[in-house]
Amino acid sequence: MNVDSGNYTMSGGKVVSTARVKSFGYGAVTLKVTGLPSGVSASLSSASLVSGPATLTLTATNAAVNQTVPITLWAVSGSRVHSVTFSVHVVPPTA
Repeated sequence: MNVDSGNYTMSGGKVVSTARVKSFGYGAVTLKVTGLPSGVSASLSSASLVSGPATLTLTATNAAVNQTVPITLWAVSGSRVHSVTFSVHVVPPTA
């Protein structure tokens, strides 16, 4: 699994990344996100897939703090676990 970049900056309280997943014949891969700071949520276009792209969208609320944090995307298929950690500069939306 890989993502577009190792560093992202939110614009208008949002950032989008594409993760490319390949199960290599091990079945469906389940995706989950960890490391989200308070005020930031994550959504995946597909939480489970065998192979292909999945879009990860991070969205900040007005309560989010302007900071740079590591976010980890996990891919699990049976006993096989893979992760990718990338840096996100959180920028809350402007009022």
